[in-house]
Amino acid sequence: MKKKKVLFIIWSFSYGGGAEKILANIVNNLDYEKYDIDVLEYLHADKMEPVNGNIKILPPIVDTTRQDMFSKIYNKLMNSALIKLFPGLIRKMHLRKTYDVEISFNYLIPTFLLSKNSQKRIAWMHGSIYDLEENKRLKNKQRKALSSVNKIVAISNATEKSIASVFPEFKDKIIKIYNGYDFSGMVPEGTVPDFQLLYCNRFDENKDPLRFIRVVKRLNDLGLSVTAKMLGTGVFFNEAVRLIREYKLEAQIECVGYKKNPYAYYKHCKVFCLTSHSEGFPTTLVEAMYFGKPFVSTPVAGTEELSQNGNCGFVASDEEEYAIKLLKLLTSSELYKSMSEYCSNYVLNYSLKNQIHAIEENCL
Repeated sequence: MKKKKVLFIIWSFSYGGGAEKILANIVNNLDYEKYDIDVLEYLHADKMEPVNGNIKILPPIVDTTRQDMFSKIYNKLMNSALIKLFPGLIRKMHLRKTYDVEISFNYLIPTFLLSKNSQKRIAWMHGSIYDLEENKRLKNKQRKALSSVNKIVAISNATEKSIASVFPEFKDKIIKIYNGYDFSGMVPEGTVPDFQLLYCNRFDENKDPLRFIRVVKRLNDLGLSVTAKMLGTGVFFNEAVRLIREYKLEAQIECVGYKKNPYAYYKHCKVFCLTSHSEGFPTTLVEAMYFGKPFVSTPVAGTEELSQNGNCGFVASDEEEYAIKLLKLLTSSELYKSMSEYCSNYVLNYSLKNQIHAIEENCL
């Protein structure tokens, strides 16, 4: 049987983001006897995802690891305008090979680089695209790119709604494929004492660790003293430590820092807390559910389906509601047990095996 030639185009495969990890899982688990797989990254950094030997990583269009004068000038020109003005020309300069299937692994630049010469073109969207409403030029370029694709993949209900809202003319092209996770790799290392609340995320404005600290303080005001651990690092780390001291919560909240393997903390916490302002699809919630941990989250993409109408978790729109939902979970053992069991069973729908099956059936 002749192998299909497949190209994945991603903004970066070496920047250390969530989309890179999802793509690595996909290409490493597609049948190498059925597919010849290439990966083209627009921007190359220094955190390359591990892939199998049969996966070919093509030379990037922009390589930030090269610091010679020519590369710096070239990269600056490319980032400033060229890639958006002449994507077809740049594609031909870097890659002339023809593929059976091309999949752009996010919106904007990856979709601009899709070739009309391929037999099938798929645009994969990892989050909301409402921001295009604020830039008419980019919205028109995105519309042009999407007009030539066969299908548009959304990874959540929220992503699907945003695509249909911004580009209603492409509504019939949208299919939904949830992210898949390799649960066999989620193995705890070491042990930690049991505790109640876990925050595991970057310390930045979007992830909002300060909101988590304020919620813990509000729980105290409501009469419930909890133990909590915060994993991660970032620009808000020092501010988080300062706020913990201001609220005199040092005996309740521990800032642990970054942990490459956080799963012992997932295993020994009671409830997982997500306080982000926006997410593509919250991997941390899936990880928590795998360990049978219910969650409380702000209303970001993915929580609608993951919460399962309150069977796996609660969604709270403000800090008062957030604290009350936590209070409910932490003080009702029967409710907690029911939600924990539901999490462990429902999360298996997000297995890597299910995702690979959906990709082969709908995209390849």
